[in-house]
Amino acid sequence: MSKVKHFFQKALSIMKTPYFLKNLAGVLLFLVGVIGLLFLWMDWYTMHGKSIQVPDFKDMEIADAQTIAQANDVKLVISDSIFLKDKRPGIVLSQKPKQGAAVKKGRKIYLSVTKFTPDQVTLPRVFGVSEEYRQYSKKLKRLGISTKVKKEVFNHRLAGGTILKVYYKGKNISDDIEKGVKIPVGSTLYFEISRRASDFVKVPDLSCLPEDEAISLLELNGLEIGKTEKLPGTTSSNSYVIKQSPYSGKTLHTGEKVNITVGPKAAAGCE
Repeated sequence: MSKVKHFFQKALSIMKTPYFLKNLAGVLLFLVGVIGLLFLWMDWYTMHGKSIQVPDFKDMEIADAQTIAQANDVKLVISDSIFLKDKRPGIVLSQKPKQGAAVKKGRKIYLSVTKFTPDQVTLPRVFGVSEEYRQYSKKLKRLGISTKVKKEVFNHRLAGGTILKVYYKGKNISDDIEKGVKIPVGSTLYFEISRRASDFVKVPDLSCLPEDEAISLLELNGLEIGKTEKLPGTTSSNSYVIKQSPYSGKTLHTGEKVNITVGPKAAAGCE
């Protein structure tokens, strides 16, 4: 016990010396300084008391969003871009952080915007006469391509809705599709497809019609043009139906042929 008592008495005497007290004061001042600097750094880093609210950039054009971002001392970063057919390019779709969030000045705001240039997609192949329009249009819809029927052609040999031709911007691309055609997302393809009629159809009256209109009328009724006899003076721009065989009103099987005689002028009695 005497040794312990002696140790504490000696330690106490040392702590009372000017040298010890001077060093203790120095350590305490150092700790106070470190803590003060730490608080100053935290205040600067977090911009304590100087946070701003994130503006609402949604549905703005990117140029307008940039102007507002500069005025609020935040930076915009485009992190994603999506093509939408019904929206103009360069429109803000979403943002992170969201509107109203408290952030420090200079914070980056990440945006998702509409694309200026749509993605290109490769059209699926059309498998000859076995491809049905409704099934093919479903494939295209999943790729972001719209479809419309441009024309229906009667064909007794094919199932109704079979794809006959494919058009893009007025051009027949049926053969090109097999080689691999890319078009922009949001585009529209137009189709010529087959149409089935009943087994029997009545022959329409072709008299007085221009030759091309007569052929179209036959096709619409599920019939085909047969032999065409041209009278002297008949040209491609002056060709009118004078006679037809079989006569109008006769019942034929769909797909049968009708023969016509054409001349440079419509027959007497035609208006």
